[in-house]
Amino acid sequence: MTWELSGTGENRQCRAMRLSGVGLALRALYLLVQSTWALVTGFHPHQSPLGIVWTVVTTVVMFVLAAANARTGTVLVW
Repeated sequence: MTWELSGTGENRQCRAMRLSGVGLALRALYLLVQSTWALVTGFHPHQSPLGIVWTVVTTVVMFVLAAANARTGTVLVW
């Protein structure tokens, strides 16, 4: 995890925030490229049982992670 980076204090916090920012920027760039490509080529995905299962599983995982994130935030604030 980013908070386990070597270093102390402000240096460690700055490095963790920089890594988080780079990760977010890379994801945003990926989404921009993928969505632009889909719009330009007119790509329309087809339904498949595997795709539906994948969507359900990722949705459940995202809700679990959101709940864990909220719980961690509450603990850190108090």
